[in-house]
Amino acid sequence: MAFTSDRPNSPGVATALYLQRLRSHGDGFSAKKARLKRFARFEPGGLTVTVPVGPGTYACAIRLVEAATGQATGLLWLGRVVV
Repeated sequence: MAFTSDRPNSPGVATALYLQRLRSHGDGFSAKKARLKRFARFEPGGLTVTVPVGPGTYACAIRLVEAATGQATGLLWLGRVVV
C-alpha cells in the first residue's frame, strides 16, 4: 500500500503512518484499533512511501510528529483502501 504526500515534511517533522484492518468495507475507523506501521519523511523527489500489507480492507491515518520533542498532532483519518 502506498502513502503519497502532496508536499515534503517540514524540517524536523516525520509522518507516522497508521493502518487498521477492517472486517468489511462498511466498518468504521477506530483510533484505538489503528496501528503504527512506520515513520516516514516525505522529501522532494520522494513523496511516496510503501507499507507492505496483505489483502483486505484498511482504514488509513497519519499523525505528524516533531522529532526533537515528540509533540504530535491527533490522528488524521485519510479513508479506506481495498488491497
